[in-house]
Amino acid sequence: MSDNICVIHAQEHYDFQNTLKGRIAMCNGREAHLLHSGEGGIYPRGSREDYCAINHIDFFTLIHKHCEDVNFPPNKLNLWWGNTNGAELYEQWCERNNPIKKFKSVNYHPLWLGMLMDNTDDHSDNYEKGKTNLKEKYFTFLSGVPKHHRVKTINFLCENNLLDLIEWSWVSRYEVDPLNKNLDPKLINLIPKSFEGHTNIKDRPTKHNPGPAFFEIYYNTYFDLVTETYYEHEYEYIEKFNWWEPVFFSEKIWRSIYNKRPFIIIGQKNSIKELQKLGFKTFPHIFDESYDSMEDDKRIYHVLNQLTSFTCEKLHNKIYTQETELILEHNYDLAKEIINQSAEIYPANKNKDNYIHIR
Repeated sequence: MSDNICVIHAQEHYDFQNTLKGRIAMCNGREAHLLHSGEGGIYPRGSREDYCAINHIDFFTLIHKHCEDVNFPPNKLNLWWGNTNGAELYEQWCERNNPIKKFKSVNYHPLWLGMLMDNTDDHSDNYEKGKTNLKEKYFTFLSGVPKHHRVKTINFLCENNLLDLIEWSWVSRYEVDPLNKNLDPKLINLIPKSFEGHTNIKDRPTKHNPGPAFFEIYYNTYFDLVTETYYEHEYEYIEKFNWWEPVFFSEKIWRSIYNKRPFIIIGQKNSIKELQKLGFKTFPHIFDESYDSMEDDKRIYHVLNQLTSFTCEKLHNKIYTQETELILEHNYDLAKEIINQSAEIYPANKNKDNYIHIR
């Protein structure tokens, strides 16, 4: 029994302050893998109402405290988290907190990429099909849950008369989320707007096939403006964690890569850098990617200001080149390779006799 390995499936609905502690205790000192690849940021859940967010307790601190409370050795715990730079963040955390024992490992797993590839059709042929004719619109901007950086983005697009020149969606109903109150008044009668045929933000396009109407927007546009899940450290800037710069990728960026789409990102600092560390190539010949290393107060505007100078002719001539095509092919092939490799090592897929799954 001592040779068994525990796999703790830390789903989003967990009460991380109480339930997770009990799951760790159930491992009885055996080596354990804690799976929480679906979330990034600083806290275990991206919610303002979560215990950790209210009390500003980061995920590493929480897990170490749980291990201490149930007498579980941290050096037998392997954490699989959604931050691509989780291992680097943990080393920084350890330098500041000096734990007696460190986790055995901190790993990244591209869970959202795998979910996307499993549940949606492959429309990577859209690039080849679009070579001949000029498209009608510039780019896509697809938004689900309202967040501060997304509100700034759609307001900018509206103020600069770009909405008619792009394909966009804003799934959230005006009265549902308080952040919608910050929208430009001209948007109120235009939302909710969705290519997926629904107005429920819980109907994620990673969990069902959004249908041909959704993918039609790719044939009519040149690139994707991706507003990722997080922009700052979390859902907002947190002074206590000014040293901590996580990078989390959801299905949003993977959807562009899997469909062979050029992209520009409104996301966390160093998002481009982290993609490149994973082996992906980006598009400095199309966009000024110097925004990637800028601080939060400047980065979004450096992206947005680039959007006003496009024409379909300029985009067509930049995107339909051998350089762009080779990048898109490389990224598409690498995404599939990463998922194939991950399937072999991700503990969730281990059903051997010596793995005990705790849910």
